[in-house]
Amino acid sequence: VEGSSQGRRRCGDIKPGRRDHIGINLELFFVTVSRVYTPPLSSGILGGVTRQIILFRLSRPDGFSISERSVAESRLDELNECFLTSTTRDIVPVCAIDDHRYEVGTTSLTMKIKANFAVYMKTCPGVALSS
Repeated sequence: VEGSSQGRRRCGDIKPGRRDHIGINLELFFVTVSRVYTPPLSSGILGGVTRQIILFRLSRPDGFSISERSVAESRLDELNECFLTSTTRDIVPVCAIDDHRYEVGTTSLTMKIKANFAVYMKTCPGVALSS
């Protein structure tokens, strides 16, 4: 998926620093070397099931930490990876936002999270989440 901070679309509409980050069906995550960030619900993003599983239930490959924090558009070049989540598409790597390119590949933290999510869904199907 590629997106633009100015709102042009190609598969996804990624608008960092705005309250309408993605849309009604997707959540946004950013990755540094050992940290994963997702905007807080107060920023206007959807508190979806996939997001909740990643935040509160999923095992952490490579000991990464995860927290809710907004990421300013000016910091996009400091990030290593980016991914979207949704109930229907699970975890989708983002390869670029504007001119900022992100790591996408089998060894990326995003793909490790995606693999752990797949295992979780096979072992815990139909899990109800509480807020």
